[in-house]
Amino acid sequence: MQRKLNLILYLSSNWKEEYGGHLWLWSHDQHTNQPLKLEKEIPIGFNRALIFDTTQHSWHGISRMVKAPAGMYRKSLAIYYLCKPSEDAPQHARALYAPTEDQKTDESILDMIKKRADVNDSAKVYRTK
Repeated sequence: MQRKLNLILYLSSNWKEEYGGHLWLWSHDQHTNQPLKLEKEIPIGFNRALIFDTTQHSWHGISRMVKAPAGMYRKSLAIYYLCKPSEDAPQHARALYAPTEDQKTDESILDMIKKRADVNDSAKVYRTK
């Protein structure tokens, strides 16, 4: 099955914008297969729902480091709509990650991103002893 739509519902009441954790939505660069341009930044809001297409090129993530006071948590519920993939859908089993600007030259981060995207190596990235 292919993940097609993503619905995120924010559940943190009393969340203030200065706590961070905003969601970023980026356009796709076909030449580099990386995020191209920040298109939208969405702040957390209690009972705010966001729905977007989830494809191999739906670049999104949490912006602004979360700096909430002790006991305050960024809570959200993610729901995915799955469908049969179209015949021309790209074959992939793992999400792609892109480094942030300050991570682009960090070889350890780039190596982890590569391993996380590889079906055979991804299980090793998260194992702890």
